Amino acid sequence: MLKNFKHQLQVKNDPISNLSWRLYRKIQPSRRFQLFCVGTPRSGTHSIHALFAENYRSWHEPYLPQLYSILSKKHLSEISFQEISQWLLSRDFKLWLEVEASHPLNFLVAELATTFPEAKFILTVREPVSWLKSEINKNLGTEGKLWRDLEKFRYGNEAMDYEPEERFLRDYGVYPTANYFKYWTQHNQRVLSTVNRENLLIVKTAEIPQSVARIARFIGIPAETLAVQKSHVSASGSDRPIPQLVLAEEFLATQAERYCGELYAQLLALKKNFSD
Repeated sequence: MLKNFKHQLQVKNDPISNLSWRLYRKIQPSRRFQLFCVGTPRSGTHSIHALFAENYRSWHEPYLPQLYSILSKKHLSEISFQEISQWLLSRDFKLWLEVEASHPLNFLVAELATTFPEAKFILTVREPVSWLKSEINKNLGTEGKLWRDLEKFRYGNEAMDYEPEERFLRDYGVYPTANYFKYWTQHNQRVLSTVNRENLLIVKTAEIPQSVARIARFIGIPAETLAVQKSHVSASGSDRPIPQLVLAEEFLATQAERYCGELYAQLLALKKNFSD
């Protein structure tokens, strides 16, 4: 149904005229709902996209270069809340998605919740140690300036203080584990502190396939319209094992508890109550 959707919406270097977009929108069906999945990277955002993609207008991480440009301007205080809101409205007019799953949108979650007050949000939550291993492996196995810039944006704003157990990570260009775990907490806390309870659903990464009925009920759609067989996919295949970067499990558990423990326990408790 939506096989050619991305092809139709490709944005070239020269902006498509507003008239062209208006004509395009005239042939589009009405939007049945609006959902943003804003979990951390490697937490199942791609799986959420795949769950909806067969029967709904869904896209995983569209237009990343443009989004990163806005994030950079926000970080440098070069763009206002209102200007970001206007940018989001213009972007939404062109995309007209029902589902957008994109971890960088988390940095704009306040603007999203204000600009689209009726929108629903899914926060996918992965256990911190499992998430750290997956994220490091993904970053080590991915090339490209944009990916490196996004990685630095997430983890490079903290002090580069390595514990003795992890100093070898520096040789591989990997950030200290504290930087990853602090980001994990900041990312998830940002959603909890911003999105209204009635508009938020918390889903554990490992439970996405078992949560299809719960997700459908939250959105208000038939569960049979969601592709449960595609609810465990990755944007770039499975995690790539890197034996050289083995960190002691006890050390990782201690770091995770120090930086993420309190919030992770809170998220697990809230998961049972949010939008059920």
